[in-house]
Amino acid sequence: MPNRIIKESICQSDSIDSLTWFEEVLFYRLIVVCDDFGRFDGRIQIIKGSCFPLKDVTLRQIATALDKLMTVGLVRGYEVQGRPYLQLSTWERHQQIRAKRSKYPACDDTCNQMISFDIKCSRNPIQSESNSKNTMCKADACALFERLWKLYPNKKGKGKISDTKKLELLKVGFDEMERAIQRYLTELDKDDWRKQQNGSTFFNSGYIDYLDANYVPGKRTGKQNQFTNFQQREYDDQELENMFIREVAMTSQKGDVE
Repeated sequence: MPNRIIKESICQSDSIDSLTWFEEVLFYRLIVVCDDFGRFDGRIQIIKGSCFPLKDVTLRQIATALDKLMTVGLVRGYEVQGRPYLQLSTWERHQQIRAKRSKYPACDDTCNQMISFDIKCSRNPIQSESNSKNTMCKADACALFERLWKLYPNKKGKGKISDTKKLELLKVGFDEMERAIQRYLTELDKDDWRKQQNGSTFFNSGYIDYLDANYVPGKRTGKQNQFTNFQQREYDDQELENMFIREVAMTSQKGDVE
């Protein structure tokens, strides 16, 4: 694979500036792994294995980042005969094409333009149909769950969390789930009457109220104790003492009269 060229003008690029750090890193790594025509395999699993062989990132993170690269015009996604590919949009302007033939098909009039990069688990022909279905997706989901489980303090009921629930965590992603855990623990510290949820309860459904789209700071999402849910009254100590003295005096006078 020939060396790639990255010009200093990329530091002033509005498109690059609109990216997050992860999206920008993915773009640079795509430049390295693409063929000499700026094309590459569009399957998320292949991109992950090529661009992040030593990093613990999820398929969902990569798919979301690719969608952003498409949105800003740095990457084009397309399908040829049902298989996804990607093309770096400005490749010809910045790189030298030395090879005579691309490793991947070009996007011509017959190809289908992709709207987004979806997570599709590909089939391994060596495996049986039942074993190959969603194998890579489940592996990523389990890896993500193990990372999150280490962050949650109440480690009870781990075996009660199904693969389906772990796949749902994959859709949320590590960063947002990490924030959800921290939000829940912070809110819990404010409520002495609330008991910390078991890990199985939290990861099955308890985290939902603490996701970015659902979380309301300061709002207690759990059921409140009816005996502690009252407004405290304010009393004047001196006034109470005066009332007591008057009551005692009236009682003494009443006893003298009798």
